[in-house]
Amino acid sequence: MLKSIQFLRGVAVILVLLFHLFSQACLPDKNCPSGDSFFFEGYAGVDIFFVISGFIMVYISWTAKPGLIEAAKFFRKRVYRIYPIWWIFASLMILASYIIYGQFAPPDYATGTDIFPYLVKSYLLYPQSEFPVLAIGWTLIHEMLFYTLFSICFIFGRRVLFIFLLIWSLLILGTLALAEPIAHAGNIFELFLSPLNIEFILGCLIGYLYCKNIMRYASVCLIMGTGLFIIAFYIGGYTTGPGFYFTRVVVYGLPSAMIIYGLVNLEKKAGLNIPSPLIHLGNISYSLYLSHMLVILSLREIWKMANGVLPNFLQFGQTGPIDELLFILFGLLGSLIFAHLFYIRVEKPLMQAFKTKRIAKTVA
Repeated sequence: MLKSIQFLRGVAVILVLLFHLFSQACLPDKNCPSGDSFFFEGYAGVDIFFVISGFIMVYISWTAKPGLIEAAKFFRKRVYRIYPIWWIFASLMILASYIIYGQFAPPDYATGTDIFPYLVKSYLLYPQSEFPVLAIGWTLIHEMLFYTLFSICFIFGRRVLFIFLLIWSLLILGTLALAEPIAHAGNIFELFLSPLNIEFILGCLIGYLYCKNIMRYASVCLIMGTGLFIIAFYIGGYTTGPGFYFTRVVVYGLPSAMIIYGLVNLEKKAGLNIPSPLIHLGNISYSLYLSHMLVILSLREIWKMANGVLPNFLQFGQTGPIDELLFILFGLLGSLIFAHLFYIRVEKPLMQAFKTKRIAKTVA
């Protein structure tokens, strides 16, 4: 895997982690350590991930021969990559919901007889009116739609794929011109027309340019993309209004695409000396992405239970920055340690087992 992509995965997951840490530490009725926290824009890490996904799909399929068998293999690898780890953390969240709420789903999402179909759709990463049981899984729903459509197009060859991506882009943009974008895709139709799909398509375009050795203005794109991303991050405040999903594509998706185009092409031309810890952060990014909210929420609940024995300035939710800063520090370290251990002990062996199984089937 490209070092630049692993580095950017690490950056993306840290942004998301900090976003959720600050969101949980900075309660509505008290000031945050840094006012309207800079890291409240950390959700933009998702936009980086979406562009990376589009790039990677073209990159890893470039030399494969189109056809039904190869497309099926390609899709199966995506299923193996996404679902097993998702099922583990979704199940842990179901258990946590039962402990906290006395039912297998948060009451804001489903109650009574609605719980079973809600959980089935959550496990399958199928769009529904509410977020899945582990809310961050909404991004995986978008990922799986993209993987499915990409695999179908791959049956018919690369030309059909890029014609479809062009038509898909026009349909999304045409819908945006006619109606207000929907913030949360609650069904397949809304998911298909979500503005966020533009980020996958941008990634596919970058993958095509990369594989065709079109590398002009890589340095310029990297500098401009980084500058635009930082400026948008600093200005912030895009999370209001129904047009938020399209806004984030413009202010974060496009700069992310420029950054990825510049960085992967610079790596191809000159190589990149990226420290191994940053590469490892990219390696554990999926485990960290899915596990960090469980770690953060567990830390918050334990901290609240310990309030009775802590001095006032250390009690969770008290006025003052000390408890918030410590919560963010412990949450960051705890999330990184847990994700590292889970990756080494569970994710990596599991992916190796699936790979060995695929090789065995091929040989047989």
